[in-house]
Amino acid sequence: MTDAELILGEVRVLRAELREDVSKIHSKLDTVHEQTTKTNGRVTRLEGREVDIDKAVDYVKKCNNTAYAVGHFLITVSVVSGIVSSILIFFSK
Repeated sequence: MTDAELILGEVRVLRAELREDVSKIHSKLDTVHEQTTKTNGRVTRLEGREVDIDKAVDYVKKCNNTAYAVGHFLITVSVVSGIVSSILIFFSK
């Protein structure tokens, strides 16, 4: 074998190795692209639910304010009824 044939054989081996490496890289890129697409879909769905969560938080705050208002009303009624009862008891003696 001549030197040219040896060099040509080495170049062919290097080209085959390079093609194999590029093929592996493309395969990994396809996997990364697929996973990124799945992740983007999940993130988009979660971002869409963010509005629902904000509405739920506003509703809970509204309910809490209503509950406090009802509680405040009940306390006021019980205090007033206690005072009225005390006055009635005092004057009935």
